[in-house]
Amino acid sequence: MGSRLATGKVYRSDNWAYMLGYMPDEIEDSLDFWKEHIHPDDFNNAIEETKKHEQNLTELFKIEHRLRCKNGSYRGY
Repeated sequence: MGSRLATGKVYRSDNWAYMLGYMPDEIEDSLDFWKEHIHPDDFNNAIEETKKHEQNLTELFKIEHRLRCKNGSYRGY
C-alpha cells in the first residue's frame, strides 16, 4: 500500500485486499478505508510514522500495525 496523507490518495494491490479477506472491488482506494481498519492500539503510531516519512524524516517507510479483516479479526501487517 502506498499513500499520501495530504491528498488521501492510496494505492493498494489485489494481494493487500486478499490478505484482509476482501475481493479487490470491495475495498476503497481512500486513506480513510485504511485508517478505519487500523487496530485502535496501533493507530497513533501508524499515523505518526506515516507523517514522519512524508516529511522526509525517515529513510525507509516501515511500520508494523494490525488491520481489521473483513471477518472482524485483526491481522498484523
